[in-house]
Amino acid sequence: MTSSIMTRMNTLIPIASLPSDVMERVFLQLTILEPPSSKASRGLGWIKVSHVCREWRAIALGYASLWHTVVGGDVNARWAGEILARSKAAPVAIAIRNPSDPWLAHISGHLYHTRHLDVSVSDSVPKALVSGEYLASPAPLLETFAFDTRFDGVQLPNLLFANYAPRLRRVTLLGCVRDVPWSSPVFRGLVHLHLQQSGSETPSPENFGALFDSMRSIPALETLALIKCLPDTPALSESDDGVLELPALTKLHLHSSVTACASFLRNLRIPPSTILDLQCEMHSNTEHDILLPVLAAHLTAVEPGLEPITTAVVESRHGSNVAFSAWRSCTLRDGVPALSPAEQPALRVRLEQHGPAASSTPPHLSSAFLTELPLRGVRALRVASMHAGWTADHWVDVARNLEGAEHVSAEDRASDALLHALDKGGAVFPRLRALGLSLNMPPAFLQELVRVKEAALEALFRALEERRRVGTPGVQVFLDGRLSDGVAR
Repeated sequence: MTSSIMTRMNTLIPIASLPSDVMERVFLQLTILEPPSSKASRGLGWIKVSHVCREWRAIALGYASLWHTVVGGDVNARWAGEILARSKAAPVAIAIRNPSDPWLAHISGHLYHTRHLDVSVSDSVPKALVSGEYLASPAPLLETFAFDTRFDGVQLPNLLFANYAPRLRRVTLLGCVRDVPWSSPVFRGLVHLHLQQSGSETPSPENFGALFDSMRSIPALETLALIKCLPDTPALSESDDGVLELPALTKLHLHSSVTACASFLRNLRIPPSTILDLQCEMHSNTEHDILLPVLAAHLTAVEPGLEPITTAVVESRHGSNVAFSAWRSCTLRDGVPALSPAEQPALRVRLEQHGPAASSTPPHLSSAFLTELPLRGVRALRVASMHAGWTADHWVDVARNLEGAEHVSAEDRASDALLHALDKGGAVFPRLRALGLSLNMPPAFLQELVRVKEAALEALFRALEERRRVGTPGVQVFLDGRLSDGVAR
């Protein structure tokens, strides 16, 4: 009786006059704002609306689209089964960590209406649970698939999604790269592919060859990341027949040895506008000679409307590693491209030296990027180096290749070398308009070192005054980010 009275009273509340379809939309927004969780601070989340009254509960249970997300880390298998049952045939997203047997059954039984699937398996889960057979059902609505495992020997089924996942566009595979059925037609519509091999085992040319061949059937691929899964031994033909064409590729991320990255790039035909992000491991002092010609070929390729490289940054501060970044267009500051642009670089290369190469100083690597790559359109340059090997001669060579640079910034030891290069006279950066120097002189340094710096700065201002006298445009000098009073105008 009391329950019946309360139900009748609820109908008198103004919000009860809202149509069911309006309440459904309100609840749907709430699923985004308050997802359910097993954590006490979050609790039931949006599901608490089903506990307010009979009307709201009926609306929530009857609207399948509300039950669109199941997160395995926060929801147990029994409750996940209830959520999936309530979702009926509405598209769902499933994210699960360390699946149990009941969880695997849920995935297999609901692949037909799964839109996003993310499975993560740690090394504490028995191998029998990750045989992959639960992924052998058709997935007609699947758009993204992520699989992460640190198990050796884990494999995906040969008939992945029963060879039927026509909407699949994004795939991320971590740790199980060696056992993927790359010949499956489910990969042919991909626009994003991210692969990362776990462990220290070197990828075999044979396994990678299967992946390489399969990518010939993925012409719409836009982003590709290959992490630790390129073979060190070149196994790909460098003839035209061995070239892989990816005409829609917009970004490529590689992490492997210099030899492996260079070999893969030589066998790749991509648009000149493709963004390259490379993390390369070097084991000798000359391996960069293999990579730089490949990068130069990419930068010199022509594409209508493609801007030239305008900004370059080289850093060698941590151990013996070197990082190079280049941008095609950047925000202008006082008519000069900013040295810390917000845009994504068109080219980023990080060289990590290992073995015998790690004991050598990298100034020749830093300058090699600036002297061997086609960078004549660069207007802004920043060099940061903690290594004493940077010399005035390095700067002279760099200035010869980057003669159009208008804004040059040098930090740490590289700033000392630049001061000496400018003091030599001659046409070092003849179009220079702004010079930034970060001298890094802590108070604890000996006064003698400060006097040496001051003498070098005096020589700098004399050199800039000489440049002004012969008709070279005046140069603004910034010391540690501040405009100096000794500017030659």
